[in-house]
Amino acid sequence: MVTLGNTASDAELIRRTQAGDKRAFSELVKRHQDAVYNVAYRLVGDPEMARDLTQEAFISMYRGIASYRHEARFTTWAYVIVRNLCSTRIKKNAREMAYLTPEGESDGKLEHVAAMDADPVDGALRHELQSGMMAALMTLSMSHRLVLTLYYFEAMGYEEIATVVGFPVGTVKTHLHRAKAAMRRAMQAKELV
Repeated sequence: MVTLGNTASDAELIRRTQAGDKRAFSELVKRHQDAVYNVAYRLVGDPEMARDLTQEAFISMYRGIASYRHEARFTTWAYVIVRNLCSTRIKKNAREMAYLTPEGESDGKLEHVAAMDADPVDGALRHELQSGMMAALMTLSMSHRLVLTLYYFEAMGYEEIATVVGFPVGTVKTHLHRAKAAMRRAMQAKELV
């Protein structure tokens, strides 16, 4: 019996999934669900919607795994799928991302970070800064949120981002430059810098 564990590469898990091994796909989900959720959350700004989109993304990946061609990393393929799902959901809701976590509600992640701080004041300040940064991020266009998320939070290079967003590398660099400037303005407007 072959164990899946952390020793199997994504490519090997994909091959096993394509051969009908459902446990291999479960391992891919475990390995990448947090990253896919984080991208979805940064694009839609709503934790519940991001969870739904993450599930939809993995369902789409499972249904389409037979056509996966190993030309790009699994994460790149996953981010393309989640980007498309987020875009469709935003259009369906007919508004350009007015979703912010309502006052008094949270997905619990920021409180967890604040609770880990030895100094409660540091935790509260960190929570306020993260909330403000998320609010500033949500004022940007979806394409700007996406390139910032992939570059800074997923540590992707220009070529890989170009694959996810479907732009040439030069356009990605331009978008990233403009997104940084827009984020800087949004943070200044929220008095975060």
